[in-house]
Amino acid sequence: MIHINISKKIHTHQGIIDFNVDKSFNKGEFITISGKSGTGKTTLLRMIAGLTEPDSGTINVHDEIWFDSATRKNRTIQKRKCGFVFQETTLFPHMTVLQNILYAHNDKKLAYELLELLEITALAERLPVKLSGGQKQRVAIARALAIKPEILLLDEPFSSLDMNLKSIVQDELKRVHERFGTLMMLVTHDYTDIFKLSTRTLYLTPGVIERDGSAYEVYLNQLTTHKFSFTGKILDIQKNDLVYNALIGSTHGIIETIVTEDDIKGLTIGDMVLVGSKVFNPVLHKLGVNLLEPDAE
Repeated sequence: MIHINISKKIHTHQGIIDFNVDKSFNKGEFITISGKSGTGKTTLLRMIAGLTEPDSGTINVHDEIWFDSATRKNRTIQKRKCGFVFQETTLFPHMTVLQNILYAHNDKKLAYELLELLEITALAERLPVKLSGGQKQRVAIARALAIKPEILLLDEPFSSLDMNLKSIVQDELKRVHERFGTLMMLVTHDYTDIFKLSTRTLYLTPGVIERDGSAYEVYLNQLTTHKFSFTGKILDIQKNDLVYNALIGSTHGIIETIVTEDDIKGLTIGDMVLVGSKVFNPVLHKLGVNLLEPDAE
């Protein structure tokens, strides 16, 4: 059990906010964290990692105190079993892929297992300059996992990847999570991350966690029967006699669906939507992309 009960005053573009968290998390959960800009998402990760000090409270990880303001205990970054993957990769440029992973923890067996799980074994002897963006992120994830962390923190690691590559890396991260059962916490502005990866999602408003539950509980509120559903962006809408053809771009590719005039009301090209079903008919629900606007903390 991991319990986080911390407070901090955060300076944002909206001014100073009082950020408060009192939540418990379990090994094996995959937590996604989203919300509007300036709500404290990245700051929360940084406080768990030890990069930012809370003003007060405690961080207790499996009965080990990482932070306690009352006793002035603040475990150093190096002594917290915590992996961190940033939006921009920070690989050592003079080291090969394998050397980067072994630098974190000198365990060749584990390093090669991670290379295999993330499908980058063939890149083991390459330098970072020879890697694509997606390959660099997979190496960064492998290096963060090499220390066998209690918590893996990911701060928008897919934001620079195109849709197809993002889907591939998402699949590999999900496979790694299932293999090791590490508690993972991912800050994201992308609905596909939330619905594809999370076992639990937190939605933040300035200073507080406003919603906590499954992706469907937090975002969809039972809008569909969930027989099938996926999220995507409307690429085009064309009228065809009495109905409309809507092109939806998602991690599954480009999908065309037929919808009625009532279904299309309030929707425009560029909107993020949930494509689901009710009574075997396809339905579109606008997801409100403004909830996941780019961060400015």
